[in-house]
Amino acid sequence: MEASIAAAVGEYTFDLEALVAEALAMWPRSRFARYDGRLASFAVGQLQLLDEHGDDVLLVDLLTGGGGLDLERSEIAGAEFISWLTNRNDFPDGAVMLFNWSQDFMPLRPGMNAAELLAAYDQ
Repeated sequence: MEASIAAAVGEYTFDLEALVAEALAMWPRSRFARYDGRLASFAVGQLQLLDEHGDDVLLVDLLTGGGGLDLERSEIAGAEFISWLTNRNDFPDGAVMLFNWSQDFMPLRPGMNAAELLAAYDQ
């Protein structure tokens, strides 16, 4: 699975430092790898969400400027991460879109759950 989340409407951007800190608190086995050099021109770094065995289940690239996130690996872990993201206190209504998840882009709204995201998954 590969999907992208973009702050596509209005002035909203992701607070990447807060997002990383909260994700690492939520998934304590996980880690964040900061990019440097040419990679840093398009992405700040990568969240590596790990399962109980220490295996990558989801890789999340945090795009420079807070404009978006790229997800790769498991659609189940992707749905859980997106649900977590939409349940954060600062998640806007109508400003963030999910691409390459379903036949068309999918507007994200506060409070989405993993089951509804998985029901929309079509790859």
